[in-house]
Amino acid sequence: MVLALMEDIHDRSRTCYNELIEMGVAPEQARAVLPQSTMTEWYWSGSLHAFSRVFKQRTDPHSQQETHAVARDIGWFCQQKFPISWTALMEN
Repeated sequence: MVLALMEDIHDRSRTCYNELIEMGVAPEQARAVLPQSTMTEWYWSGSLHAFSRVFKQRTDPHSQQETHAVARDIGWFCQQKFPISWTALMEN
């Protein structure tokens, strides 16, 4: 029963979101109708230095668990793509 109610509201919210997009509403505005628990995706851009700063701040033991997890993923990705530069940034 609970799961069915949650699925229903998510389905209706997604339908409303898609209708708003079709009407020309900007995605960042249309997202207002989505529940906070709706999965989303986004694109980031930034310098490697900026990502290293985010990584260092968000892997602090005092950061939220979810934030920490995202930061670890950032670190893993940057280490894979830019191993020499990333290592140098982590030493500073």
